[in-house]
Amino acid sequence: MANIQFKQLPGSAPSLFPEDTFEKISVNHPVRLVSEVVDQLNIDAVIKQYKGGGTTSYHP
Repeated sequence: MANIQFKQLPGSAPSLFPEDTFEKISVNHPVRLVSEVVDQLNIDAVIKQYKGGGTTSYHP
């Protein structure tokens, strides 16, 4: 299997926005729980299907 490398997101901020949008979300907002759950998902099966090639991509 190829050595797959993904682009790193800068910190916990989305890279598509010029400012840190997480600062605008309150500490108790439900989206923070959703983000935490998604970060803990086991996506090994998805990564195993990734063929690689071309430029590096963002982590699924």
